[in-house]
Amino acid sequence: MDVRCEKGEAPVWQIQLGPNEQGRTVVSASGLQALTEIVEEAQRTPTCRVLVLEGTDGVFCEGMDLDLASTSPETMQAGVYNFAEFLLALRKSKQVVVACVDGVVRAGGIGIVAACDIVLASERSAFGLPEINLGLLPAMVLPFLAERMPVQKAKRWILGGLSLPAAQAQAIGLVDELAEDTDALYKMLRRELRQLLRAHPRAAADLKQLTLETAANTLETGLSKGAEYTATCMTQPETIEGLQLFLAGEPLPWFARFRPKGPTT
Repeated sequence: MDVRCEKGEAPVWQIQLGPNEQGRTVVSASGLQALTEIVEEAQRTPTCRVLVLEGTDGVFCEGMDLDLASTSPETMQAGVYNFAEFLLALRKSKQVVVACVDGVVRAGGIGIVAACDIVLASERSAFGLPEINLGLLPAMVLPFLAERMPVQKAKRWILGGLSLPAAQAQAIGLVDELAEDTDALYKMLRRELRQLLRAHPRAAADLKQLTLETAANTLETGLSKGAEYTATCMTQPETIEGLQLFLAGEPLPWFARFRPKGPTT
């Protein structure tokens, strides 16, 4: 997998997943390292507020590089664990992560999509989990699918080993918004980015953490934590300032604008 990213001081970093020298967009050791380094750098960059993941030429990601199976057991196992760590880092990153899917996604690529906070897709996209046909299971993908859909829906999909059309992927919860074609997809992405850059960066990061905790809590515990968070947040100077500016009809200091380059223009 070839990984490219526009970084700098822009509030949105666009990460493009492209084919390797063999023409396959699969998660190789070098591609995974590049992705991990980008996510880690984003955590150290205060101006970075949104990460956008997108594919090229009708392919988003076709999963892990199966050539790992022909390497030593130690190398193969290291690759598996590194991929799991990357998926978790993506889910727990401070930035809002958007998957912009315009084509094929398979196997571990589904894990990358499901770990994102928002999934936008065009109608030509297709989402496949063929592992069970190979005697495997998408075991690293399942925890992220369980955040997006009932476990029974995920189980039925995995058992079938089928590729779902985009509309069906939206119906079960993997895709959040569906666009008619590529042009409509990138118009949708621009609208989404405009709205995301109005969200307070700290509040967006806190939401990601709270949703992780809520899934593991009882109703009572979740409500108690929510009340504790709200009570603390409402006493912070930046929150008080923001409320005062909002009531006065003034722009909020964390509102940002993004002028995209490349496919999002």
